[in-house]
Amino acid sequence: MAGPSTLEPAVTMHRKHMPIKKADGEPFTRHDIQYDFLHAIFSDTTKVFTELKGHGLGSNPKLSFGEVYINALIRSSKCSKGLRDKMFENREFAHDFAKLALLANVGRVNSTQAFFPEMRTAMKTYHPIPSLQHTDGNLQDAPRIKTCLRGCFLPDESLSTAPSAPHDILAKAESGKRPSTSVVNLITVLASHTVLVGINHFPEKLGYDFLDLFLPIPVPSAQRARAFLWLMFHYLEGPHEFNPYGDEYSQSHPGQAPFLLEVDPAELAHENVDTLADTTWGEKMAVRRANFLERQSEAEARDKDAGFKEESLASFTRSAREAEGVSRQSTPMAAPKHPRKERASRQVNTYRGPAPDVYYHELDVNTPRSAYPHEPVSPLQPEITMFEHAWNTTLKQDPLADSDGDDQDQNIKLDYGRSLNLQRVALPKTAALRAQAVHPEQHSRKGANPRSHREWQPKAADPDLIACHLV
Repeated sequence: MAGPSTLEPAVTMHRKHMPIKKADGEPFTRHDIQYDFLHAIFSDTTKVFTELKGHGLGSNPKLSFGEVYINALIRSSKCSKGLRDKMFENREFAHDFAKLALLANVGRVNSTQAFFPEMRTAMKTYHPIPSLQHTDGNLQDAPRIKTCLRGCFLPDESLSTAPSAPHDILAKAESGKRPSTSVVNLITVLASHTVLVGINHFPEKLGYDFLDLFLPIPVPSAQRARAFLWLMFHYLEGPHEFNPYGDEYSQSHPGQAPFLLEVDPAELAHENVDTLADTTWGEKMAVRRANFLERQSEAEARDKDAGFKEESLASFTRSAREAEGVSRQSTPMAAPKHPRKERASRQVNTYRGPAPDVYYHELDVNTPRSAYPHEPVSPLQPEITMFEHAWNTTLKQDPLADSDGDDQDQNIKLDYGRSLNLQRVALPKTAALRAQAVHPEQHSRKGANPRSHREWQPKAADPDLIACHLV
């Protein structure tokens, strides 16, 4: 295996800034992408590149460079099913997408660029490419294209095992392995070692390198395309194989690419010129992009305003809740009732209608107030204990004496009054109240029929009154 060049470690980085720079919505012209150079590469029909058996679009073991490159994109492990089907169905779209992928392969397309107008993120810019969008306006975006390229390896290759230097690829080709690596990986490696490729394969006096082939240098597009294809064959098929893209200079100088003849820039004025259809379509898509951005800006402003109003309402509601919480904390709250006690209190309340006027059936008005059953004991004579009251009643009370007499003991009169504290309540005689009244006996029966309170009626002997005990 040939050893690496002594210049290789020092010349592995790019020496120039490659990405195309354009403002958002501005088209990529044919001059920007060097369309004639790309067209010369993919329109070449020389079938000299080895394709693995059972892979690719055709069964011929030798394919053109365009077919090999498109096959590599199609069988990429990171190619989406929709993109793969579209490339299979439409060959023109496949060629246009492959040209854009080649630009991304060498770094001419920045990862912040997209090629469909409905791209929403502010981190990317939209650019129509009229010369490559004749069949479909959606050419994906740079991140998706580069993701597809990262999955383009041969079946026995991976990111960690694929060769990463030009001399490693040449060593595999000389050992008889064809293709020596994936065509996408080969272009990535040559772009990473662009200066070394220029030193090894281009005349020193010109000072060109590999990436210069993709830039608007004063060399005709056809000559640059021929030098590019020569490099592809040299590394994929082997340096000792007959290279069909050589010229007299390369044949007389082994290892040298076809000579790059510089011409007057005026002679290249007819190359890479946009057609009227390209210009019209590019302007149309630029206006479409501007309208889309304007609608999006208005929508974002409405959403921002709605979000501000919603946030203000939420802040007001939150402040009101906090104020209410402070008010609740400053006001003592009554202890909650026990559920069982609350149900019991509802069961005791037998009358469910509006509160009627209540009249107490008291003693005769001519009866002295001192004889009322509820007359309290004089404060000068405190109440005695139950035992003392029972002993006093046994010794002093006359069973035949009038209980309402004035000569009775005050404690005995108080006992009489509490025992006779049975009052009668008069309620209005209405059918609605009678239907809602519940017979007192029903509360003493557990599991009584709930319909019984509607079926019960007052006795005929006392139709105007409903007797209730008030404890």
